[in-house]
Amino acid sequence: MTRLPRGLLIGTLLFGMLVADDGAGAGSSRVKLAYPGKAWAFVVDLPGFDMQPPGRTMDGVMVEGANETSGLVVSIFLEKAARNGDAVACRKHYWKKTRKSPMPKTNVMLSERGSMAVVEYLIPSFMELPINQKNYNAYMSHDGVWIDVHLSKVAFEPADTALFEAVLRSIRIGK
Repeated sequence: MTRLPRGLLIGTLLFGMLVADDGAGAGSSRVKLAYPGKAWAFVVDLPGFDMQPPGRTMDGVMVEGANETSGLVVSIFLEKAARNGDAVACRKHYWKKTRKSPMPKTNVMLSERGSMAVVEYLIPSFMELPINQKNYNAYMSHDGVWIDVHLSKVAFEPADTALFEAVLRSIRIGK
């Protein structure tokens, strides 16, 4: 991934999507992702993350990135809601699909945090190799758009929980 200079206001308008670093200086990286035709944006603080340019999905937009230092990886999807429903309905819809993947999941926990419905789980191994990958999916519903934030980290240790929690606490809807 190409590292972008810190503190630089980066505004990329691509297919109606915006991903921006707010220019708050070293160690700050506020990411905004806009859904086409909506006056609001999904906002999250991702300090130290190298973000890829946003892209289109069949029903919306997405962006992904990684923090090389912490090993945390993020992908964010904003898609037209499959039906009317809140964050719990959004989680039910996407988690049904995720559960079907062949990756074995352990320690699955569902919770609600404010306007988010969350799933956390562990993938202990991949192709018989231990990876200990922790995953969090935070789901939101806003203005006819469903939001899925996926965070993951391989070689997870309990002390890494703070990395996930910091990102989850920073999630919001803004302008």
